Amino acid sequence: MGAYQACYFWAVAKTSVAVGSLIAICSAPLMMTLLAALWLGERIGAVTGTALGVGIVGAALLTAGPHGLGAPPPGFLSGVGLALGAGLSYAVYAVTVKDLAGRLPPLAIASGTFTVAAVSLLPALVVERPTGGPVAWAWLAYLGLVPTALAYGLYTVGLRTTPVTVSGILTLVEPLTATTLGVLVFGDRLGPAGTLGAFHLVTALAVLAVGAGAAGPTDPAGG
Repeated sequence: MGAYQACYFWAVAKTSVAVGSLIAICSAPLMMTLLAALWLGERIGAVTGTALGVGIVGAALLTAGPHGLGAPPPGFLSGVGLALGAGLSYAVYAVTVKDLAGRLPPLAIASGTFTVAAVSLLPALVVERPTGGPVAWAWLAYLGLVPTALAYGLYTVGLRTTPVTVSGILTLVEPLTATTLGVLVFGDRLGPAGTLGAFHLVTALAVLAVGAGAAGPTDPAGG
């Protein structure tokens, strides 16, 4: 989780909020699927595989949307590499938590995970000290409490009854949200390819929802 945070924020700095989030989060489901099959023995069913494929295509289209066929800006490719590293780190985290969720309380897993992650990232404060005064520290506190501690606590609870593969595909809604906010707040352009990619992501979620409903909410082999 410490590696995920470092890779993710550097990826966003080198690409953008939308592109960094898209690549990092949308690469994770594929890696989760492979790791869950190898580590946990989860079966990749037809519905799950279809939703995964559609979602990955959508993520690729969304990633290419802002630049089209033009050359990417300097540092973009290294940012993509960091985003992929974040996706791999997230996949390892998800599979490990799924393996522990039936034996340890969810909040204990979350608190232990982020305590270790925080300690591992402390040296970064020496290299890159936050600037901006009280406002910046207030935003950092918010990021730590709400989208990190609270969000991952809920995520850990959900993993107790949800296969890793399904949880990975459900997280595809996050880059779609990030892209939407990037367009509205920062003026990012989706372009025709990005718009088509957003449609693919919504379709993937719809396919997943239908498959999960047919298999039952606690069937790890369903979908």
